[in-house]
This record gives sequence, C-alpha cells and structure tokens, in this order.
Amino acid sequence: MLRGWEVVVVTAPLGPDANEALGFPRIFTERARIVECGPASDVLEPIRRLLWLLGLRRNRSLTEQIKAQLPASGSRTAFERAFQTLIAIIGWPDLQAPWKRAAVRAAEALLTEQHFDGMVSSSPYPTSHLVAAILKDRHPSLRWVADFRDLWADNHSNQTPAWRQWIDRRWEHRILRCADALTSPTEKWAEQLARLHGKPGFCVPNGFVDYETEESTAPALSRKFELLYTGVRYPKQQSIRPLLEAIASLQAERFIDPSSFRFRWIGPFDSETSLMVSELGIASLVSQESSVGRREARKAQANAHAVLFLQWEDARTDWSSSLKLHEYVGCGRPILALGGHPESNVSALLRSTGRSVLAVTADEAATALRQWVGELRITGSIPVSEDWRSMARTLSGISRGMARLESLFDSVPSPGSL
Repeated sequence: MLRGWEVVVVTAPLGPDANEALGFPRIFTERARIVECGPASDVLEPIRRLLWLLGLRRNRSLTEQIKAQLPASGSRTAFERAFQTLIAIIGWPDLQAPWKRAAVRAAEALLTEQHFDGMVSSSPYPTSHLVAAILKDRHPSLRWVADFRDLWADNHSNQTPAWRQWIDRRWEHRILRCADALTSPTEKWAEQLARLHGKPGFCVPNGFVDYETEESTAPALSRKFELLYTGVRYPKQQSIRPLLEAIASLQAERFIDPSSFRFRWIGPFDSETSLMVSELGIASLVSQESSVGRREARKAQANAHAVLFLQWEDARTDWSSSLKLHEYVGCGRPILALGGHPESNVSALLRSTGRSVLAVTADEAATALRQWVGELRITGSIPVSEDWRSMARTLSGISRGMARLESLFDSVPSPGSL
C-alpha cells in the first residue's frame, strides 16, 4: 500500500535470508516497510511433507523428481495432466489461498493505524487481488491498482484444464470489478486488461538492477568457457534441445571437452533436459544445480562467459515483459537467444543490444558457441562494449516505469467516477 512514496508491503513470511534470496534493490530496503503475516506454506504443503517422508529430496522440484522416475514420456504427460487437475481442484484462486485471511487482518490493522491513499495488489498470485478486493469493499475511498506481472486467466503459460480456465475468467471479472486501474509490464497486456475489464490500463515495464554497485561484470580468468542459464523452463513453450544437440556436435568434433566447456543450469531440476543430456552423451559437459537466491543468481550471471535466454516457440506470445530478459541484458554478458522467431519483437529487442546471438537451429547454436569458445582460447576473454550499462537502461523500462508509477494515483479517476 502507498502513502505518498512511503511504501508498506503486506506479504507472506519471506524467511530469514529474504534480502539475499530475493535480491531486494537497496532503494527498496531503504524506503519500504515489510509486514509479514500468515503461513509460509501453501495448500500443497501436506503433499510435500508426505513425499519427503517417502524419500524425495527437499531441495529439488518434487514434481520433476517424480517425472524422472516414470517409465515413458506418455506416463510423464499423464502425470502432468493429473497434477494440473489436482491444482485446479484445490487452489482457489491459487495455491496461496491460505494467506488470504491473515493478509486481510494485517492490512485492516494498518488501515486502523494510519491513513493510506491507495493500495497496489500484484500477481502472480491472484490471491493478492482477492485480498485487495475485500479491502476495497470495506474501504471504498481507498484507490486500488491491480498489477499483473503475468496475466491471470489468459496467462500464456496456463496449463490448467479448460474448465478451470473458464472459472478463472469469471472469477477475474468478479474480483476486479471494484479496481480503479490496472497495470501490466507490456502495452499489449495493459490494453488487453483495460478492454477486458473496462478500466484504465497502464503499462509499467519491468526493469533491471544496476550492477554497477552490485556485482562484478568481468568473468573469472579461466579458459574454461561457461554458458549459464538461471531459472525455470516451460517445456511446452521453450525448447532447449537445439542447444544440447549443438553441444553434442562440438563434443563429437573434439572441439570441446569437460576441461574447456560447461553448460551450467541453476534452477529447479528439469527431468526432460536430464534425459536428453543422457541420450546425447554430454553429461560431463552439463550440470543442473539447485536454485539459489536472486543475488547469488545475479553474481553467477555476471561471472559467466555468456548467458542463455530461451525464447517462446509460440509466435502468438510475442512479448517483451520477461524479467529474465531484462536481468540478462543488465548482467553485461553476451546472450545466446535460443529458439523463437527471428522477426518477433523480442528478437528485435535482443538484436538491438549488440551482444545477442539469435539461434533457432542446433547448427546456429553450435556456430555461436564455436566462435565464443575460440575467442576465449585466443584472447583469454569475451569482451562486450563499454556502453552496455547505458544500453541496459535504455532497453529496460525501469526509468519510465518508475515515473509512471509515481504519477499513477494522480491520473487514476477518483472512486465513483468510473
């Protein structure tokens, strides 16, 4: 919630290492007051505890561990469908539903203590919008801006059954009927939300943390080339096989080996990728590591020789709101953009950085890796232009996004005038 630029954040428990794990920008920790409330777990916690008792590892994705033990791709697909159906049945409006009651109670206490001019609810998860809708109903004069970093019912990565998506669309309309304005990181999504709900829609783009005072942007002095990927992969929409085939071909040529190359993946375990790595015989060149905090991930990005960005394969999902894209642009390293469509807006954005290589096929990925590895062997480094930081700021929406946020409540019509 906002009172001028005094920010109070109501959130579920963040844990003792939240600053490191989430990588809060310094300006945020200086200006924001954080109120933690409610349970730290979601509705899947009882299932997790049971699976831990059965021997599954706590620090790896439980669903991926189960899929890795299934005998065939058909079985894994059936498991994914069953799991999404389970989520659709028990998560209303999402898995964070247990937080709702505590959040409303904590927000009501704050509203009793002091005056607030407005509140912002941000998703995912939609439970935050449900909490805001309850507060708006009780306090009609409180301006409410509903922020969607990802869309709700029309989410591009939505895997829930069609019946649940039908319900979500109606729930979304019902919950947002009292919102005063809607925001999203792309103009396209902001327009879509405004049209769908009949509310003012504003684009507040994603940005990146300035690495100038955060981490080094020079990789360690090593002749072993490291390509890094951090985060999750959406198997149905992001293909990693061309890269793995490129690595396999370079290994077959004896151009790379474990002493000269590593593809490092930091994030939730991906069972499908693990199977492909084994099939292609490149296990000694690829490592999957457990997720780390955002600050550690940023350090790893800044110290890699190049980073991997997985584009979306569906041409209809031509969007540039990916926080990962801005994060990679801001880390100062060359980017291998794999897959997608060369004429998309995202591809154009990546090309404009001057240090991104777009590769759709395995041969194109192999060509990019061969050039980088060869350059590292000859010169000992893979330099980038000195003005990369100014380019990152230009491509990032952080400057205009902050200005838009600052003036947003002044431009939102007062309650009752919509």
